[in-house]
Amino acid sequence: MEDLSQHKNLSAGGNIAHTLAFRVGSIGLPGVNLVGVTMVHPFFGGTEDDEMWLYMCASNDGPQDPRMKPPAEDLARLGCERVLIFVAERDYLCPAGKNYYEELKKSGWKGRVELVEHLDEKHVFYLRNPTCTDALELTNKFISFIKQNNGSPRNSIESKY
Repeated sequence: MEDLSQHKNLSAGGNIAHTLAFRVGSIGLPGVNLVGVTMVHPFFGGTEDDEMWLYMCASNDGPQDPRMKPPAEDLARLGCERVLIFVAERDYLCPAGKNYYEELKKSGWKGRVELVEHLDEKHVFYLRNPTCTDALELTNKFISFIKQNNGSPRNSIESKY
């Protein structure tokens, strides 16, 4: 099976990336080596989109559904070494991404998590203006994350641009 050394997603795809990392860490996926997960402007609930998401997922546990708000025990079992989360200050999803970061740090997970906040930017700003300074910085940080040595120290980092 292919080595899934990085898994990237945008917005609600952060839930998919989290679920994959959780499954690798809790039940395993034979042949899969998930080293890092990136989340760009992830959606983890707590916004006006919650009602729509809950409507589309008829079988759910409400706003505390683990697909929207992963519990600490799920966060602690992520099956990867590193997580990189990008948020944009003026994005309505920013608080959800920051909350995921804080909860992951407190969960007991032994990996390295990094939060990068782009100040004065909106949701998916890098798609609207891919050559702006912040978009180029996001791209470079993303590439650097992929190229990182797997033996990096385990800790947390916050950056603001």
